[in-house]
Amino acid sequence: MLIRLFRWLRGYLEISVDGGIAERFLSICGRRDILLWNMKPGRSMKACILAADFKRIRGAAFKSSARVTIEKRKGLPFLLKRYRKRKVFLAGLVLFLAALYLLSSLVWKIEVIGVEKTDLFALNRILKENGIKKWVWSRSIDEEKVRFEVLQQLNTVAWVGVRVKGTDVTVEIKERTLAPQMIPADQPCHLVSAKDGVIELMLVREGEAQVKVGDTVTKGQLLVSALKGVEVEQPLPVHSFGEVIARTWTQKNRTVPLILEKRELTGQQKNRYGIKISKIFINFFGNTGNIYPECDTIEETVWSAGGVSVTRRTVRELSVTRQELTEEEAAQRAEEEMTQELSAEVPEGTELVSVSREIQAEENGEIKVSCTFECLENIALQQTYEPELQGDLIDDTENSDSEQH
Repeated sequence: MLIRLFRWLRGYLEISVDGGIAERFLSICGRRDILLWNMKPGRSMKACILAADFKRIRGAAFKSSARVTIEKRKGLPFLLKRYRKRKVFLAGLVLFLAALYLLSSLVWKIEVIGVEKTDLFALNRILKENGIKKWVWSRSIDEEKVRFEVLQQLNTVAWVGVRVKGTDVTVEIKERTLAPQMIPADQPCHLVSAKDGVIELMLVREGEAQVKVGDTVTKGQLLVSALKGVEVEQPLPVHSFGEVIARTWTQKNRTVPLILEKRELTGQQKNRYGIKISKIFINFFGNTGNIYPECDTIEETVWSAGGVSVTRRTVRELSVTRQELTEEEAAQRAEEEMTQELSAEVPEGTELVSVSREIQAEENGEIKVSCTFECLENIALQQTYEPELQGDLIDDTENSDSEQH
């Protein structure tokens, strides 16, 4: 590929040699000076030679009594010579290249991924204020500034990645797991259940308990009321405070293969270079497939200007070993992964009591593992007290008392 590009840039000639001894002609001028592609036994051949080297073969043609004929002239010098008098064409070509450079240097597409809890409108506003919007110069985007502003203004974002690739800009965010918002101590609040469970222990330091140990509660159910002393005429709203330890159950499922693949680098690698114009990649190598049976590829930009960049692809060889697992071994690995996942979801201080596991065979040599995790955790969650509900609560209490009488 590189040889063809070199020949095209310098200009080359397609020649035919007749009337002499072709073998003698080749031996005199040297095979390195010409590229032979067709030779008939005896006295004729077709070859390719750089335009600058044409004069060098005159002596060889004379000594071998051969007649050299130029059949075609190809390459950039001959192309420019052909169109040098066509000024309108040259002007259009210059305008086309300028437009291509301009359009490939502008942002055409913006993609935001990883947004679940974050305010998308606020995020888009921050991105526009910091230069990430359509039809702006892609090289003017300050990635570090964008990361700093997003992290400063949005407390739901833990990490920001900005990637400018040609005419596309990708903004990837990782959201943080926010702790429940704490209500100030001088404001009344209830304690409600964060999830379903069976109460094992209650430590109520302030507020009126609405449940007792051994009760089964559901998510959102009132555990401790902010109205202390509902039996009096005017109950006093307080800031409920305490812990409600409950036994909870969480189920997780995962499908795992019975054949474990381990991939390791062997140390063998090869670099491939190419030119990327917008989304079009022109390689400098003939074989575009994988050169190793198992490999991974790392792509990085070596040089860029506008929408044109020189890219290096590093192909690294991998050694793959496969290990057959029993159903018990595969299920154990899946259980460990799900346990780690659960530990990141439950509140700090949660105690894992027991794990029950079920295994179900699937197609393609896989199994489905279902784990039920039994935990002891604090399910008390603060909820703002709303005074307008106080009358309803008092009425409900009075009605229940009258029914008992």
